[in-house]
Amino acid sequence: MSQLLLATGLALGALAIAAVLQRRKPAAPMQGSFVAPTQLDRQDFAYPEAPWLIAEFMADTCLVCDEVWQQVDAIDQGGVAIEKLEVNEAKLLHDRYRIDGVPTTVLADSNGVVRASWVGPIRPGELADTGGPLRPCHPLSNHGSGRLDHQKVRLANRHEFIEIVDD
Repeated sequence: MSQLLLATGLALGALAIAAVLQRRKPAAPMQGSFVAPTQLDRQDFAYPEAPWLIAEFMADTCLVCDEVWQQVDAIDQGGVAIEKLEVNEAKLLHDRYRIDGVPTTVLADSNGVVRASWVGPIRPGELADTGGPLRPCHPLSNHGSGRLDHQKVRLANRHEFIEIVDD
């Protein structure tokens, strides 16, 4: 009889522990961070022959996307293809490159290797500081003249400064 009482007590204890454990909420699932692509197929974008591409994956309803686009659009476009990829108009590209956070901005070289990327806002001047042929377009500069005046350009793949002089 004592064995029956012991077995019943153990069973009731196990049920009580199981009930308590079921009521506890599990920990929140791990939240992954948004990731920008590391390689692009340049044929997916306008002007695949351009030496550089800046692609902004964005949404029309995103206010930060508009701020980032203003910075991207202010880049001197000589040798740089710039493309605005709104999620509703370019859903296939958003899906192909697994863009799940906007704005996502990438700077890719002629081979499609992403040399710099941002998910979210970009600090003023940060885009032009990444290297390659990027520089802000200023109203008083010789933008569009085709002439480079002692411009220092950081090559993204060499991480060094060179001086370009075009006489």
